[in-house]
Amino acid sequence: MGYAFIDTAVKAGDIRARTLNVSTGGLFRSFTWNGPGRHTLRVRLTAGNVRLVE
Repeated sequence: MGYAFIDTAVKAGDIRARTLNVSTGGLFRSFTWNGPGRHTLRVRLTAGNVRLVE
């Protein structure tokens, strides 16, 4: 992935990123990651699913 920083949060739902071995679901879930890339990704949802696909 070309990201330096990933920050996701969901109040009710799932966060999945297979390439980073992340799979979590339920209420008040979050995930942060630091990498060697140049870009920043921030996602905030009240309800729904976040899928990071490379």
